[in-house]
Amino acid sequence: MAGISSFGIVSDGHFSWRHGLSAFTTVTVSLGIAAAVRGNILGHLLNMVGSSFGLLVAFVFAAAVPSRAIPRLLVGDPSTAWLVAAFVAGSVAALYLAVRPRRRRPALRVGRVRVPS
Repeated sequence: MAGISSFGIVSDGHFSWRHGLSAFTTVTVSLGIAAAVRGNILGHLLNMVGSSFGLLVAFVFAAAVPSRAIPRLLVGDPSTAWLVAAFVAGSVAALYLAVRPRRRRPALRVGRVRVPS
């Protein structure tokens, strides 16, 4: 939804390179979800890697351009920047722990009866 809604933001009535990135991300995420539903694991993997690459490119441009908010925040208020970075890292860790694959423990056997763990 965010990728589609970004097309409502235009500068001087024209689209920019950001709109191309939004289109790329919207298409790759949509194709990746469709591939996952169809059971095409390789197609899902490649599309999700492509959308992650697009996210990385967007972040590099947001962080590298001096007039953008991230560099100004780092210079003007480093404690807030560290707080935001810690919050993002904590959120990523919590999400990973919530969705990571877990190893199944084998069931315990008591005599001839099998007891699930």
